[in-house]
Amino acid sequence: MKKVKISQKNFEAIKDVLHPEHGHSAHIIITEITKNIIPELFKVIEDKIPLNIWYKSSIHDKMMLRPTGIDENGRLYGSGVSSMGNWVEDFDKTGVACLCNSYNAKHLIKATDKEVFKALQKVAVQKGFIKGAKFNYPKQGEIGVRKVEGIFRYQKDLERFETRSYILMEHGKWIAEVIKNPTYTKAEAEKKFSIQISD
Repeated sequence: MKKVKISQKNFEAIKDVLHPEHGHSAHIIITEITKNIIPELFKVIEDKIPLNIWYKSSIHDKMMLRPTGIDENGRLYGSGVSSMGNWVEDFDKTGVACLCNSYNAKHLIKATDKEVFKALQKVAVQKGFIKGAKFNYPKQGEIGVRKVEGIFRYQKDLERFETRSYILMEHGKWIAEVIKNPTYTKAEAEKKFSIQISD
């Protein structure tokens, strides 16, 4: 990796603009500054954050990310669990949102397979994949209904999260969806099923 030397003055200016309190607009400013002053800075950022690897954060205990892309501002795109604990699929670099900004990217640490499994299992449960739940399974051109067996598996080499042999998440996208049982008010149930419900 090529080293980039910058003056203390430029370093302090860049550090200040990249501070998270400035938000995304700061990245536009810093992009213009660094493109003119130190054009190879972006290559250095990308070298420091290899893509297609799961990371956890040293400052956000809920965060678990698998970045698949990086833009010229150092913002990461891909999929994973945000700092708020929500699943995020953000593959589009043209949007305003990103998976992780350049400030948070500095605090990423490679996650173990066990940590990735636990994070994905938690997301699966949040999405309703609990034992006995039925889900739509669209795979190989067919849509079928399957049942969660309660046993999960993470296949690192294939980048899959499964219940038994049914793929729930593949390459950062959840392809299966839990079938939710409909709920009705008293009036709705009486009308739908042509029945009278006593109080």
